[in-house]
Amino acid sequence: MLKDELLFEKVEEMCCDLELPYSIKLLLVAMICRKIKYPEEKMDQIITKVREGEQIFLKLFKKHKGRAFMPRGIESELNNLEEELHECKNLPDELYNGKVIANTVKYYAKKFIDFSEEG
Repeated sequence: MLKDELLFEKVEEMCCDLELPYSIKLLLVAMICRKIKYPEEKMDQIITKVREGEQIFLKLFKKHKGRAFMPRGIESELNNLEEELHECKNLPDELYNGKVIANTVKYYAKKFIDFSEEG
């Protein structure tokens, strides 16, 4: 398995074309990384772990925003992420069927794993 920072960097490259605000994309990338490392975790577990303990996410957020990440309630965070994903113009259409957050995280985690296994 790749080191955390390298994994984050590779997933971030894979998601670079998504038209999302940076902090939202950062959260999404961290969630995808978490799903790759812990495939059995559910979305509420993933977002909780990312917000509370993923140092790369917290460090990059602070670097970009100039302040520490102030988490909202999990429901609020998930609602915000879902709204932004629905507004993302270049997300694959099939991800909008059902739970867009879970679909997106799983899609990009699988895409990363499939790409890693090829090369």
